[in-house]
Amino acid sequence: MYPSFLFALLTLLLNESLAEVSHSKERIDCGASKEFVTLHSYLKKDADDQLQDPDALELAKKAVQGCSGAAHRFIRASKTLGIAGVNRKNRMVLALDLSLRDEATAEAFVAVFRAASASDVLDLDLDASLQLAKSLSVEFKGDPTRALKDFDRMLKWCSDSARSGLIRRDCGMFAVEIARTGEGWKDPVAKAWIDLFEYLTSSSGPGLTTGEARELARQLAPHGPGALKNFTAAYEYALDNKGLAFSRDQSIELAKTLVSLSHPEALKSGETGTPQGTKKVRSGQ
Repeated sequence: MYPSFLFALLTLLLNESLAEVSHSKERIDCGASKEFVTLHSYLKKDADDQLQDPDALELAKKAVQGCSGAAHRFIRASKTLGIAGVNRKNRMVLALDLSLRDEATAEAFVAVFRAASASDVLDLDLDASLQLAKSLSVEFKGDPTRALKDFDRMLKWCSDSARSGLIRRDCGMFAVEIARTGEGWKDPVAKAWIDLFEYLTSSSGPGLTTGEARELARQLAPHGPGALKNFTAAYEYALDNKGLAFSRDQSIELAKTLVSLSHPEALKSGETGTPQGTKKVRSGQ
């Protein structure tokens, strides 16, 4: 008797709890009908993307599952890809994917793709342009808006070949590489990377060549916005006669090691006993 009564009581309490949770969530109408009409009308009438029913019907029904802004994201992506020469089948697939994602991801994809494919910016081929765009949007695990800002800043920096030592194509690849190191960090990484590069090439720092500084800063970039602060503190102490009185190269090596140990993810299991598997948003040092 008692077990049955207890089970019934627990069931009642659970149902009441679930009811409270469902009532506490505000339900929002995201306008799927409006999105459907907008996209279906476009797919039937646009000269480049025109589709016949039932293809237009089925595609519109799938896309509007992205809810608010889905039609705009689809149309904008498709038109951008079409202008660049991506065939209709491929751009339909990509546009559908972006319609189901958030606005920031779609914006990052379009902006990076335009920069990569534009003849007056990076002038990359379609495959390379698509890969760069995906790497900072649909494949990026962090904040795509911040990634796009980091990409833009790095692109402006390395487009000056005299300063960066990079040709235009390599500049684009490099800008994406550095922007991707911001994945998981709370703060932007581009300015921190540029400041680190400037320090590494300066007379007050190690005084490295452009190529040496770019490579070392690239190695340190995954360690986040605090890499410059951590590197300079370690390097200057190691170099100082009142510190370790190391040579320049010895000081650089020690600073590299300490930078790599400046965030918890660098402490590998087996070396410190730190458990793995926890993912945290990291902030600059």
